[in-house]
Amino acid sequence: MSWFATKKSKFSYEDNLWAAAIRRRDNFTCRMCGRKDRQLNAAHYIGRAKKSVRWDLDNGVLLCSRPCHVQFDLAKRRDRGGPSDSWMRDQLGKERYQRLIVRAQLTIHPNREAIRQSLREAVP
Repeated sequence: MSWFATKKSKFSYEDNLWAAAIRRRDNFTCRMCGRKDRQLNAAHYIGRAKKSVRWDLDNGVLLCSRPCHVQFDLAKRRDRGGPSDSWMRDQLGKERYQRLIVRAQLTIHPNREAIRQSLREAVP
């Protein structure tokens, strides 16, 4: 591996299933600007390091890579009071947003087969 290559995640298959489910759920459309003609990214609201919500569909949103994804990431705050935090709360609704925040604080050991199964069934 060369010095500039990134390390491949051992969860890359699950990550790809999650991204595909987000794309299908959001109808291949940026949730912020509504455009379909740009490069789209399945973005995490709470970072991928939090395994308890890494593959949770409530933790994902489809955004065009520029400018929406960049703006979304820059507008998040640790205290959950930034513009992206308010936007995400509006998208999910107060109850689902709170459940996501609580689940993010849990420590879990991912069951890869269960994750794969739930993502395959999530969006037809």
